[in-house]
Amino acid sequence: MIQTVNLVVNYDLPVVHGSPSEPDNDVYLHRIGRAGRFGRKGAVFNFICGERDNMIMEKIEKHFKHNVTEVYPWTDNEQFEDALKKAGLI
Repeated sequence: MIQTVNLVVNYDLPVVHGSPSEPDNDVYLHRIGRAGRFGRKGAVFNFICGERDNMIMEKIEKHFKHNVTEVYPWTDNEQFEDALKKAGLI
């Protein structure tokens, strides 16, 4: 059993089976709920690749009434470390 998880990476956003443009909000919540449990820090990164992912992410944000902070792509280690700091991981 995994005791602690401080980072969850969604390589693909969960969608309802048979409905590729509808997010599966329950699965999304289950995935992100693994990060930072029991008072520990944690972060979730969602890879957004294209308009479909943007649309799904917007629906997820609307469903949970929460705006997800966008982290811009990084090109060097310093920018990567900065993204991790903003996420509270270092």
